[in-house]
Amino acid sequence: MKNLLLALVGVMMALLLIVGCAAPKPAPVERTVKVAWLADMTGPTAASVIPMVWGTQDWFKHVNEQGGINGVKVDVIWADAAYKLDRGLEIYSKWAADEDILCIHCCSTHINDAIADKCAKDEIVLYAASPAPNAMWPIRWTYSHSAGYGDQIGSFVDWALDNWKEKRPFKLGLMYMDMSFGKTIFDGGGVNYCKARGVEMAGDEPIPPMATDITAHLARLSNAKPDYIYFQGTVDLASVICRDVKKTGFGIPIMFCANVRTEQLIYLAGKESTEGAICMGWSNPWWGLEPSEMSPGLKKTADFFAKNRPAEQPATVGVGYYHGLMGGMVTGEAIRLALEKVTAQNLTGRALKENGFDRLKNFTDTWELNPGITYTPTDHRGNGMIKIVQVKGGLGRTIKDWFKTPYLVKDECIWSKYVKPGRWEDILGK
Repeated sequence: MKNLLLALVGVMMALLLIVGCAAPKPAPVERTVKVAWLADMTGPTAASVIPMVWGTQDWFKHVNEQGGINGVKVDVIWADAAYKLDRGLEIYSKWAADEDILCIHCCSTHINDAIADKCAKDEIVLYAASPAPNAMWPIRWTYSHSAGYGDQIGSFVDWALDNWKEKRPFKLGLMYMDMSFGKTIFDGGGVNYCKARGVEMAGDEPIPPMATDITAHLARLSNAKPDYIYFQGTVDLASVICRDVKKTGFGIPIMFCANVRTEQLIYLAGKESTEGAICMGWSNPWWGLEPSEMSPGLKKTADFFAKNRPAEQPATVGVGYYHGLMGGMVTGEAIRLALEKVTAQNLTGRALKENGFDRLKNFTDTWELNPGITYTPTDHRGNGMIKIVQVKGGLGRTIKDWFKTPYLVKDECIWSKYVKPGRWEDILGK
């Protein structure tokens, strides 16, 4: 019996040795490449941008801890442009000379617009976490994971008109940050789309980016008597709007753009001031959400954030962390695809674009944050889908699940369920 036991132990040890030898090992690290965040760590959009940088850093820290991507590790670096174009261009010039920087992430509209052609010339992928209209179109080396700002207001109008029961035209007022980011609803073709759908524009209020009181703007909009107001801007300014709406008793409903997430809006403006607030959604929220909507993937995101940012409150990071995390996921997948075609040493910006981003189809390993990412030769948005979330009882609740947005650019409607494609000057008879 003793001999039999010894024999069995010997067999088991041999099997363990064989299995151990056969187990796949991470590829040895052959190279470290850089993903560079041209960020606004200070300035009017910093509160939204800082979590973006965190999300990308956390994702590639996770990837590197797993052994990297087929022999490649990714170093995330950043520099502060402070929402200043000259500083952004200066940073870009330094980075363009670094052959290990294959991809630049940036969410500042005016900086993205200014460096889009430069990135194509220098063969560096530009990842526009917040899609700048003139950087995304015409198609170049710029990619994103989100429907554009024009597409957003267009999809809002589609939703609103689907629910419009009156026989008169729908009247829409506008509030937007008085800066390039706020004006993207015009530059991205969104306002032209509203007009093409027969919407009557009623009130147009540009608001200073750092405004702390917008009661005068609300009064003028109230006099214009729109049926709805669309806001394009940051969550910080949206919180000012919510507080002043509550204070003045302003009764016109407001749709906030997807930069405004329900949980962060509640954190900034308070539960009472935000009850009933409605936001476009680039992603499924993973915090402050109705419990029945917390899917396994979203719980995974919440756990990931808690592990990587234990000192931070999840309600404070809003859509920014999603943008950074998603940018990391998508860029990491593009690197993996590119390394199917080229070696680590031959991984260049061009190889990343042509063998990575351009081959990315139906990428759904995104922890259920969005419906998935696909790039085509005519569409680098990655995801032309949007949803609508409303604050009810201090929680975000989906009131319109994922639906397809129109595809709009400055000069034309490329696709819409309701408007025939063509140039705005032809569609609107300008």
